[in-house]
Amino acid sequence: MGRRRISGDLTSEDNVARYETALVVIVSKLYYLSQLKQEEIASRLKISRALVSLILNEAKRMGIIEFKINDPQEENKVVAGQLAQFFPDISFVVVPTASKDEEVLREFVVSRAVEVINDQLINQEIIGISWGRTCYSIMSSFTARRMSPLSQIVPMVGGSNKNLPRFQLNELVRNFAASMNAQPHFIHAPALPYSQEDFDLFMQSSSMKQICQLWKNINVAILSVGPPPITEEFDGSPVAEPFSERWVGADKQLSLPVGNLSARYFDIEGHYVENDIQRRIIGIPFEYMKRIPKVIAIAAGMERVHSVVGALRTGIVKTLVIDELTATAVVELLEKGRTYDLHEDVRRMYGIM
Repeated sequence: MGRRRISGDLTSEDNVARYETALVVIVSKLYYLSQLKQEEIASRLKISRALVSLILNEAKRMGIIEFKINDPQEENKVVAGQLAQFFPDISFVVVPTASKDEEVLREFVVSRAVEVINDQLINQEIIGISWGRTCYSIMSSFTARRMSPLSQIVPMVGGSNKNLPRFQLNELVRNFAASMNAQPHFIHAPALPYSQEDFDLFMQSSSMKQICQLWKNINVAILSVGPPPITEEFDGSPVAEPFSERWVGADKQLSLPVGNLSARYFDIEGHYVENDIQRRIIGIPFEYMKRIPKVIAIAAGMERVHSVVGALRTGIVKTLVIDELTATAVVELLEKGRTYDLHEDVRRMYGIM
């Protein structure tokens, strides 16, 4: 290892400065990365436990060990500014975190998103909400700063036959409305009817006509940036059909989705991607979403980098709350896109060359 042996009786602070940097690094890694106890480190390196403690203190003094608490209320304004250079009309909130765990990232981003939502909500608004893990986390933890008894909450997509709580949108609407004493509205129809005939029947009902009218007048939308339909569909069901057959349009051109907003798929350019399934989804139309004045989108996780780029290009998103690692990767992808056709990346994602 190239280090000199240090006897176990060297425990005075005067001797700490004599420790080789290599030994300080080794002790630090064993303690903080390998999570060994000080006694275990002492036994492994044949030094005293007291010496291990002194070396760890020296590591802090030398700056080898640094502690950082990532506060989700803070923002990385540098990365936010880089994103704004590409999309000057969008507000970016970049949440600092070094974690790559998707659940941890989601909790950090959701915590900050709750504050962003509270900042933008006023009374007498029609608020549309969507489903998914992130929206479920927001609605489950949301505490309104003020009551909005004249506001209305409306789901932006129909129901799901999945038992997972994150797809029970009517229940999310009920909880969210209760948190601010607002009026809830419900969709008594599935997100994906069995047939086109069933779709037409649902859409002709008086209750769906009322929902459609609310969709046209939504003031605020809260939704997450969903991933592409590579491993699962927008409703969490597994993808079974061949990609190449599903996404060939009427013009015989292949248009691959990179993500979805409230069950509506879009490609890397931000264009709505339609197929037979999309045409019979009971959900807010893509064009309606474009007209909503305040759309707060939330994204967390590196697998959504291409999804975020496409979402930003739709013109729908007005505020994006995103974790720092994903935001940095989005900036890099946008820079890459200046000289490279990102459709190549998307084809590789789908295994189509």
